[in-house]
Amino acid sequence: MAALLELDRVTKHFPLRGVGLFGAALGTVQAVTEVDLAVAAGETLALVGESGCGKTTLGRLAALLHRPSAGEVRLDGRPVAGRAALARLRRRVQTVFQDPFGSLNPRLSVRYSLTEPLAIHGVGTAAERRRRVEALIVAVGLSPADLERYPHQFSGGQRQRIAIARALALDPALIVLDEPLSSLDVSVQSQVLNLLAALQRDQGLSYLFISHDLAAVEHLADRIAVMYLGRIVELAPRDALLGGPAHPYTSALIDAVPRIEDRRRRRPALKGDVPSPIAPPPGCAFHPRCPRAEARCRVERPVLAPPAGRDPAHLAACHFPLSPPA
Repeated sequence: MAALLELDRVTKHFPLRGVGLFGAALGTVQAVTEVDLAVAAGETLALVGESGCGKTTLGRLAALLHRPSAGEVRLDGRPVAGRAALARLRRRVQTVFQDPFGSLNPRLSVRYSLTEPLAIHGVGTAAERRRRVEALIVAVGLSPADLERYPHQFSGGQRQRIAIARALALDPALIVLDEPLSSLDVSVQSQVLNLLAALQRDQGLSYLFISHDLAAVEHLADRIAVMYLGRIVELAPRDALLGGPAHPYTSALIDAVPRIEDRRRRRPALKGDVPSPIAPPPGCAFHPRCPRAEARCRVERPVLAPPAGRDPAHLAACHFPLSPPA
């Protein structure tokens, strides 16, 4: 399938400064470094990894809520450069944030929150906007009567449905879902997942689904990208990656998922802490925690490529990848 959104060697580094008006630079946080990624029309690409690995920053770069320090963002094959291209991306790419209460203005009614993006972009007449907003609230499983209420009058799951409705207002092609389930009760998470799947099926949406929950990822994703310390270390179709990871880090993430059948066994956790993004280790950034690391890993950064014996669509950045399943 043709790529809808492409990130070409996208990098985002944040200067770290000291306190005071003239605080000196203390270093640079290397949040995202030289990431190549593409989301196809109609697919869900999941982005997983430990907290602090750069997932949210990459999602914000995809929606150009952050401007990259280097690299290029392309929409429908064209670089997003200039006001007209950025305005087009603002309509075609929307974001649903982690905290639905924090992302909704508590002083605005639901009707106002859903109408505002339509008004900003000059979509339709007042009557058409009203009909559009009523259709949106029904599409996410709520009632037109809910449009007159305020965010504090809803549960967390209902607020996230409202945030999804707002993201749908401009009829986007891609929605960046930044940990959309993490603030919800477990009983509500499956309802929101099912809603997202239904909306994708009915409207042909693409999702960049950022999550640390591999169970949710398994339910929704077509492909999975694994991120470690600002870089993609593995990228593959969902079943291939979950059934036979090539990178030791991916394998450790999968092994850390609790399972009922082995509740009496303790799976080994990753040793050590994630290194600082201010001073990433040389070579492979995972080598200080990797049980397979050798001298080469400490000095030479591996490239993202298909390991021997793997499908060309399965990429891993590892000098000594795991063997494919028999």
